[in-house]
Amino acid sequence: MAILIDCTEQFCTESIKKRRETSKEIRPDDAPEVVNTRLEVFKQNTLPMLKYLDDKGKLKVVRVNKVDGDTDLDKVFEDCAMAIDSAIFIEGSFFQLSNFNNTIFKEN
Repeated sequence: MAILIDCTEQFCTESIKKRRETSKEIRPDDAPEVVNTRLEVFKQNTLPMLKYLDDKGKLKVVRVNKVDGDTDLDKVFEDCAMAIDSAIFIEGSFFQLSNFNNTIFKEN
């Protein structure tokens, strides 16, 4: 199974630009020319693999929705946890990964 966090190229580049401008640590892979290269490599190498997985029913898509210029990262996390949950656990199981996401995966 694979999870695709689906967002626009513009969202990706804006998010990386914002991180570059606000972070104390400058990451070389956040340079605009590197970001553009990474997006092209994604299109050439990753998209065909995702298409294959989707055809086999092995791709889960989590959509990033921008509301008022912001993204609800907790919602993206929850959607990813639910995608994993539905792929691993039988529906109705007493143990659901999503029930533990606040205690296991999030920092205090």
